[in-house]
Amino acid sequence: MQDTTPPLSIQPTDPTVKREWMPKGFIEWCALIGLQAGWINGLWATTNSFYGMTTFPAGLVYLHLHFSTLILGVILLVRRKWFALPFVLLSVFSILADWGLHPFEQNTEQFNVPLMTWNIQGLDTLTNAKDTCATDFLHSWTSTAEHPILLFQEVPKSAVQKIERTVNVKCTWTSYFNHSKIGLLVCAAPSWTFRFENHRSLETGTSYGFQQIEVSSPKSKQRFNILNVHMPSLALIARQQGMSMRSTIEATLKANPNPKHYLKLLRRQHEAHQESMESIVDLIGKLKDPTVVGGDFNMPPTAPIHEHLLDIGMQDAHTEAGWGWDFTTHRFGVLFNRIDFLYASEQMSWKGQTTVHTEITCSDHFPVTGVMSTGP
Repeated sequence: MQDTTPPLSIQPTDPTVKREWMPKGFIEWCALIGLQAGWINGLWATTNSFYGMTTFPAGLVYLHLHFSTLILGVILLVRRKWFALPFVLLSVFSILADWGLHPFEQNTEQFNVPLMTWNIQGLDTLTNAKDTCATDFLHSWTSTAEHPILLFQEVPKSAVQKIERTVNVKCTWTSYFNHSKIGLLVCAAPSWTFRFENHRSLETGTSYGFQQIEVSSPKSKQRFNILNVHMPSLALIARQQGMSMRSTIEATLKANPNPKHYLKLLRRQHEAHQESMESIVDLIGKLKDPTVVGGDFNMPPTAPIHEHLLDIGMQDAHTEAGWGWDFTTHRFGVLFNRIDFLYASEQMSWKGQTTVHTEITCSDHFPVTGVMSTGP
């Protein structure tokens, strides 16, 4: 019997659902070029290329640019332009790279140490009797924290006694330079003892340096080192290089029209940061007791200088026990960044919630607090 079944025919695919893995036309090629900005920005922000000259600018807009790349990529994917997929995945990864995901818990079995770092940055905050924003916050936070330790940057010497009296702590202050009335300050509850107080400056004289102190508690027999860090800002190095600084960016650009000044400025800041971090890492390697490093790094978390600390096992409080991005400063209301950090040696662990107190607006930096445990 003859088979009358019609042969199977291959139906043509619907061209409307075809996945396009290559851009077509001028507009799509322009979109692809726009998507390139994400990974190029990531490369500049996270590598030590060009002596770090691109690290700070790229790091400042790191998340903003990746958000833009992500939005553009999603629009293209909705239109089935699948060449955007790898760029979308890259931007998602980059956006979440510094997101604190870890839930926090309070370990009551071990000795916990509440820590704070804060660049107070402003004489009126502490020296004006009518401005109690800083002291009110410090008093409120220390009143609920047992045996706290506080690291401050840009503190006038004239305000030290006021802090000790108002907050009921004892402090040790060191000047940035011999002639400076502004310096670094470490304060602690009276139960702590300070030893081996020292200030370490860079030979170049272009950095604030860092304050070194050993703290110990006779009651708990705990002992560790504190390194209170303030790395140089662009404004500081610009002044030291003789650039004319103005109150606004526009006025500063007009006063310094030569682009070579800015390339030199970025390179010099990178060199100063590298020297500072190398000195810190070298010192940590010589210390026998665990170490806490905190302060104003003047660099975002994407900067390669953080790798120096991570490579020796130091733990970032935010990524260990934070949530969200925890931006510690912002500029012009749109450029948010995290440039204030708390690190601890691998012998310690971050157990309490790391918090950036964005409601405290006394300074252009927000206070950062965390709870460190003496055990893993």
